[in-house]
Amino acid sequence: MPKISLILTAFCTILALFSVTFSSVLAQNEWLSLVPCKTGDTRPCGSNVGACEPGTRICVNEEWSECNGGIEPIPEVCDDGLDNDCDGLVDECVGSPWIILVLIGVFLFGLMLFLIKMGF
Repeated sequence: MPKISLILTAFCTILALFSVTFSSVLAQNEWLSLVPCKTGDTRPCGSNVGACEPGTRICVNEEWSECNGGIEPIPEVCDDGLDNDCDGLVDECVGSPWIILVLIGVFLFGLMLFLIKMGF
């Protein structure tokens, strides 16, 4: 039964890595760059969450340009009253996502050891 707890730990770790890695990409609709376009088409891009402002993509030679004119996320600036990293939270300066990821990993490792000790 220890294999089940190892599989569970691996799954949760991969899920946490995926959510940290792709959350900003999904929030800013970057996946839309895969959608075909006709030269001259425009569409908004970026985020309108927090201090961010959307920009515009232009279709050139049937490919979307980079996002122009928007305000991109920057690392959080503590105590300025703004959501600089555009994640919907203002002045969350207790640590980076990597610290949170490490804490999740430590918790899952402890859970795995507990399950192994209990015979699962």
